[in-house]
Amino acid sequence: MKMTRSLRLFGISCVGAGLALFLRHKLGAFSEIQAGFDGGLSPDGAFAFLRSFLGAFAGACLTWRLESWHKRMALGEAAILLWFSAFCLSFMLSRFGVNGIPFVSFSLSVLAGTFGLYAARSVFHEDDRVQLARAFRSYVAPELVDELEKNPEALKLVSEKKELTIFFSDIQNFTNLSEKLPPEELMATLNRYFSGVTEIVFRHGGTLDKFMGDGVMAFWNAPTDSFNHQRLATLAAMDVDRFSREFFSKICDRTGLKLSTRVGLNTGIVHVGNFGSSSRFSYTAVGDEANLAARIEPLNSRYQTLILLSESTANRCDGIKLIFVDEVIVKGRSKSVKLFTPVDGEIGLFNDYGTAYALYREGRFEEAAQGFELVSKSHPTFGPASELLKRCKDLKNEPPQNWDGVYRLTGKG
Repeated sequence: MKMTRSLRLFGISCVGAGLALFLRHKLGAFSEIQAGFDGGLSPDGAFAFLRSFLGAFAGACLTWRLESWHKRMALGEAAILLWFSAFCLSFMLSRFGVNGIPFVSFSLSVLAGTFGLYAARSVFHEDDRVQLARAFRSYVAPELVDELEKNPEALKLVSEKKELTIFFSDIQNFTNLSEKLPPEELMATLNRYFSGVTEIVFRHGGTLDKFMGDGVMAFWNAPTDSFNHQRLATLAAMDVDRFSREFFSKICDRTGLKLSTRVGLNTGIVHVGNFGSSSRFSYTAVGDEANLAARIEPLNSRYQTLILLSESTANRCDGIKLIFVDEVIVKGRSKSVKLFTPVDGEIGLFNDYGTAYALYREGRFEEAAQGFELVSKSHPTFGPASELLKRCKDLKNEPPQNWDGVYRLTGKG
């Protein structure tokens, strides 16, 4: 991308140089002025043409380099001062009989090259960095777009394999809500909700992938790198939970519905880049690990949680209190995944739940059921204990063969 842009800039600058030469030699423009400022050198002949050509080529190179660098305002001011100083020096030297400074050709080339460059931009509307900003303005935070504009080489527009933390969310009971609110109010509410979730994703350095009905997909660690993307995504999920509680509070009072946002997180290697057809594409992440995040999200309804993380995400969430929930094999996969959820509970919850779960893993379902029942009574807001209690009762009545402690889910939720 950088090479293509540089060649384009240099080509436009050379067009400007050619325009300067054409004006000088074909139309006789500025011949007397050039003769004066070039120290009285003849404006005609092969040597005059070569002198003008070298000056024009130097001007093209200068225009190309100034436009290739990032700090254009500061460089532009310096170039104007340099041009004015050189112009004055050329004039003074010509008064003392110093010949051979093709300054007018040089100046014409710079001006014509710059004019040609911006004229081309008016035709093509924007250069690569403006296109980049426009393409990613709706995906990432404005601060990240600014960084990409300064360093477009940091972005790979082709698909690449990369470790990302994938975020999937949806709204609990949204179907029921859509039946209670008029379409106009429902859409307005959903738009405000999406704006709030997007702001949180951007604030934590995430990339918005897409909206899917009432759901949101986002990811971390692309298009730019983030060494702590697991923790950032988890913090974003927790902020979305807090935002959702406040956002839906009045609507819950009006409708009598229990509305909340459920989030699933997973970290793994996926393909990320522009996918789609030649006429329409989007910057997205695809792969088995992205599918796993989508499968984890609806499990919140089973465990009565609002945020579930895979082990690959939970292992890199330093400073965030998480509790192990369960180890399962989701539908469509053969490999198990360990699930965690953020918790504010006291140490007793970790110990009691851990003890009951150890009995469950050993296949001692009756004793495990007693442990999970104790957790449910002492920590009634911790939903996973109720799910495991129910499961232990079912497994006690129909003991599984070759129990390995991993529960196999037959549905999405």
